[in-house]
Amino acid sequence: MNRLRLTALVLLIALLFSGNGCKTSYKQPVTTPAPTEAIALPDGVTFGEHSREPGYSVYFKTCVYDSELVTVAVDLDIYSEEALFSLAGAISRDVAAAAERLGAGSAHPTIYIVDKVITGQPLAVENHVFCTAPDVESGEYRAALMGAYYGIPIPWKQYGLFSYVFGEPDDIGLQFYYMNSGNTLTSSCAALFLSPLSADAKTVEMGRKTAASITAFVMERGGLDALRAIKSTQEVLPEWQETIGVKMPLTLPDDDAEAACMTVERDPNGLYAVRIGSTLICVKKDGFISLPDELYTFILYYLRGVKLVFTVIRRDAPEFSELAETRFNDRITINIQSNNSSFMSGNTIRLTDEFDIWHELVHVLLEPDRETRSFSWLCEAIAQHFSLYAESIVSGEYERSCFSDYASWARWYARENGISGQAAEQHIKFFRGIYDLLRASDEETPEGIVNFHLFDRAYGISSLLLPDDPFFDRTSVGEVNSVVFRPKHVDGNGLTYEEALAMFDYLMDAYGADKVMQGYMNARPLTETFGKDYEELYADFMKYLNDTYGEFLK
Repeated sequence: MNRLRLTALVLLIALLFSGNGCKTSYKQPVTTPAPTEAIALPDGVTFGEHSREPGYSVYFKTCVYDSELVTVAVDLDIYSEEALFSLAGAISRDVAAAAERLGAGSAHPTIYIVDKVITGQPLAVENHVFCTAPDVESGEYRAALMGAYYGIPIPWKQYGLFSYVFGEPDDIGLQFYYMNSGNTLTSSCAALFLSPLSADAKTVEMGRKTAASITAFVMERGGLDALRAIKSTQEVLPEWQETIGVKMPLTLPDDDAEAACMTVERDPNGLYAVRIGSTLICVKKDGFISLPDELYTFILYYLRGVKLVFTVIRRDAPEFSELAETRFNDRITINIQSNNSSFMSGNTIRLTDEFDIWHELVHVLLEPDRETRSFSWLCEAIAQHFSLYAESIVSGEYERSCFSDYASWARWYARENGISGQAAEQHIKFFRGIYDLLRASDEETPEGIVNFHLFDRAYGISSLLLPDDPFFDRTSVGEVNSVVFRPKHVDGNGLTYEEALAMFDYLMDAYGADKVMQGYMNARPLTETFGKDYEELYADFMKYLNDTYGEFLK
């Protein structure tokens, strides 16, 4: 078909739908002068320059064709007049088909045709779609088109609408698939289960079938408004599964709705990456997490823990909560790996243990200078103080099993090292006595959950009061001695993480949270903040411990 006929077809489609209110205000491409290369543009085509997405620093030059239905911008490096009008015709037909089935969209879509999408697959950002020419030709871009045209950012809804408009729901195999309880999380339709970058072919097939089937179920009962209102597939799973004959109850975690917004993209230095809000989680080839189910669960843990971290920040350091929120929204990257230990550098966290995440996150959120850390013991104490409540609640360890495990370790350690059983029992009783005393004044932690903040504080107090007790390991850096206690040491003043936490909490009680945090966040010397140097503060702290817990030493 020649260019004239294609142009006529696009204009005809535009005329058919221009009266339906489908054109709304949208962000127009930034027009720039023609490049130095002399390119003769046909009528209706202009030069443009665009960022890959809002806030992204890389720009590319395009040739832009704008119609009533859609704007199509082809990267100048791959532009040809024939390709532009051919792609514009195909895209206009798809927009017209969607409008005929669902009504006019809420936004005027702009489709950017590029040589390569950095995410590795078509991407919808607001009313923009970034894709390749083969994506348009094969129809792979249509899910992103549905998201841009109808203002729906959730990946499973985008794919479901694509299937609803351009295909037919296919429930074949879903009933048998969900008879296996191990497949339940796929019914969340999180992007992890829909993308071939992160899931195996069978999971992707069933995930997409589920998204299509649930979308059709909702659309037939309430249309687009009902689909937009759903935050999680959990809201309709009971009714949906009954209609397709799935008898086993499908139950998803409470925080599933937040994970629904995640998107999956290619990571050139790893397996794949997941973007959720301002956080980019990169799964490396040697990562301790690789399977979609594992990462989905970790993301729910992370999101819930972040809320709890901010709860403690707003309580104990309210004047710095805005700074913490700004840093959190500043594109944090988490690299999931398996070697060495977890640490942070700038806005990047290298994570080798899932429950280190909140400790390292606090380092990102609350450090006066993330390049130089002059008070190592205080940095680590603050990371412990503001993160351990999240670890307590999210991990859900029960006190009975936690202390049972600790006591079992202490008795095993005594046998292995020739220490008397009586010494082990005295050690356990001493440590548990201090924890119970601290817990008696705790009103926030639910009953039956071990408070790791108080657990570590009790351990630090105990190891300081009993420096010769062989059960308190203050010599082996990074050695794992039990399932509940991982001794870590801080350079500088010889305090372990747990001892540093105990001293920090003492300073908070003695001088007030505001004075301690103001001094720390403004990198003031201890003498300027407290009128005393470290040795004097440490002496006061040890006197307080002996006065408060001396009865336990008898």
